[in-house]
Amino acid sequence: MKKFIILVLAAAFCLAMVLPASAELTFSGTMAVDYYYHKQDAQVSPSGFDETDTQFAMWPYTNYLRWTYTNKDETLGATMQMYVGRRNDSLARAPNTTATAGALWTIDFGNNHIWWKPMPDVMMRFGSQSQFIGMYNGPGIIGGIDATCCMITGGSLHTSNKIGITAEIKINDMVSLKLGAYDPDDDDTPALTTLRSTASTTSTVGAAGWVNADEENTIPRLDIALPIKYGNIQVQPAASWVLRDFDNVAAGYDDSYDVWVVALGGKVTYGPLSLTGEITYGENISDANYVGGIASNARTYMDPSGFTQISDTETTLWFLALNWQINPKMDLTVYYGEADEENDVNPLLADDYDNGRQNYGLQLIYRILPNWQIRPSWQHWDYGDDNVWAGAAPVDNGTEDVIGIGFLTFF
Repeated sequence: MKKFIILVLAAAFCLAMVLPASAELTFSGTMAVDYYYHKQDAQVSPSGFDETDTQFAMWPYTNYLRWTYTNKDETLGATMQMYVGRRNDSLARAPNTTATAGALWTIDFGNNHIWWKPMPDVMMRFGSQSQFIGMYNGPGIIGGIDATCCMITGGSLHTSNKIGITAEIKINDMVSLKLGAYDPDDDDTPALTTLRSTASTTSTVGAAGWVNADEENTIPRLDIALPIKYGNIQVQPAASWVLRDFDNVAAGYDDSYDVWVVALGGKVTYGPLSLTGEITYGENISDANYVGGIASNARTYMDPSGFTQISDTETTLWFLALNWQINPKMDLTVYYGEADEENDVNPLLADDYDNGRQNYGLQLIYRILPNWQIRPSWQHWDYGDDNVWAGAAPVDNGTEDVIGIGFLTFF
């Protein structure tokens, strides 16, 4: 890994040497170390018992190096970002599973894109970049942990960098228009394994002769957002849609489903106080994780004729976060969020699937120096005690807590 990092740094240095002297190449980054206590109820832990442990961790997405280039006219630029950190086995997994994050030390790249201003009020970006959906979020776990919040955070829609082409058009000093087209994520892995291909010689899922229908997404994911700023108020309505399409599906089976989201986020600031929130509604957005991947919460059922049909999962998310700037060195944030998912997998059953969860906590940021912070933090997740699946009796899915402190430096 050291050799790889040295090669990357050497390449960046060589690039800096060949760029025009009038252009600007800057280097920055963040390093974060988290220390925390983690508690899981028996309903959540993979062992089936209550679990507690203490961890030291360096999350990849809060330990990164960033290079940015801007030409002398400030009409063209590029960003390259490399993440280097250590994932934690106990947190980097979905609840109630034994799956881990794989390799402990990881290197990843994201937010690597080219930007171009063909006109003063138009900005285009090509490559990996932030999404318009889920722009507003509560504070992360200690220093932030993408590997976990996409599975267990309740109330806010999690997004990560995604490859696409976007345009931001400044309409006036208060309003902008954002348009985006992203990779629809067709990697030949079927999202729904019970859709039968015409090549199948059996109707029994998983049996010899069974062939899954092939996912072939030909339409890019499409996003739109309208950021509005008026004084101390920010509002951003946004929407997104992508079609998950399957080819050569056997007759009688569903062959596609939509994934879509509408969201309204905003922030209002009054002196040392600021209130941030977002409400999101959508279908098949994969357990509050909207990265456009093949995973989704769409489910299937067998109709009376024996054919598999797709049933959409409706997801509602909302959260509020109140931040108080106590003094120039100290901020306090408290927040609360809820998530609810419903799916009538089988029309013959009532209350077929209903899953609700909550997430709340607080975080204190203390700035020891301008580029050195400590962040004591606590988060609690309640996965619901009356979740219903397939018309069965309500189920208690348990709770989870993380309390600790993060140490961050910026350079």
